[in-house]
Amino acid sequence: MKHFIILLSFFSLNFSAFAGPIVISGGGNPAAILCKKLGGLNKTVQVSNGQLGLCSFGEAQISAWTLFHAVKNGKNMQAVSTLLGNSAPDCEHFGGNIEIGILTGTNTEVSLCQFPDGSHIGLKTLQSGPQAPANQRLIEALNL
Repeated sequence: MKHFIILLSFFSLNFSAFAGPIVISGGGNPAAILCKKLGGLNKTVQVSNGQLGLCSFGEAQISAWTLFHAVKNGKNMQAVSTLLGNSAPDCEHFGGNIEIGILTGTNTEVSLCQFPDGSHIGLKTLQSGPQAPANQRLIEALNL
């Protein structure tokens, strides 16, 4: 009986370590995978509250998760709707805040527009509008 209790205690302790969310390994970050699949280049930007995954289509830049939610989940992300719905939108006019980040591994500054829904887009991308030649690869990716 003593061995049974010790054995039961051992299994209880070991299985309690598995309580919680199940994470499937080997898949990677789905937003980064989608960025690459759509022809974008993944970059990391250091911003005021941590790091942000950025998907670059040439000069056009959008947060990888903003792209993921817009394309994969069909969510109406504010950064995307502002870009697509206006000829040359202004970040603050549409409720966004300008945030300056640093590309990881460089000293290059990146200006981003962060919207209240948490979506991010490159400030230059947003300001140049959906018709800008530099934004066409991003626009194509968003319209899949």
